Amino acid sequence: MTETAPRTRPKEPSHYDLLQQINGRFDLLDRRFDAVETRLDRGEKRFDRLEETMKEAGEAREAMALSLNSIQATQAAVEANKAPPWYLGWKPVAVGLALALFAGAGLTALAIAGLDIVPKLTAIKDAVQ
Repeated sequence: MTETAPRTRPKEPSHYDLLQQINGRFDLLDRRFDAVETRLDRGEKRFDRLEETMKEAGEAREAMALSLNSIQATQAAVEANKAPPWYLGWKPVAVGLALALFAGAGLTALAIAGLDIVPKLTAIKDAVQ
């Protein structure tokens, strides 16, 4: 008899082997899905922390704005208190000096006229008596 040739074709996997391969791939996909889920959870936590940080920063900004407004109001009050009263400004002082100058000139004119009038008044007074 003739000898049979060895099998060259590989043995086909059984249903059990195929199910094991599919199950292994599902396990791999399941692990990948879990890894993606874990990443998403970490991303959500990070996003939540960023939202909290932004909220805190907004509150701090509002507090700083209020503080700045208070400081500016205080600074304006201090500057207002530093200003001299209105009557010590240059305009009222200039008007006062001008009035004093005219008053001095007027008094000087009256004094000169008065010196000229005094002898006449004494003469009239002597004549009346």
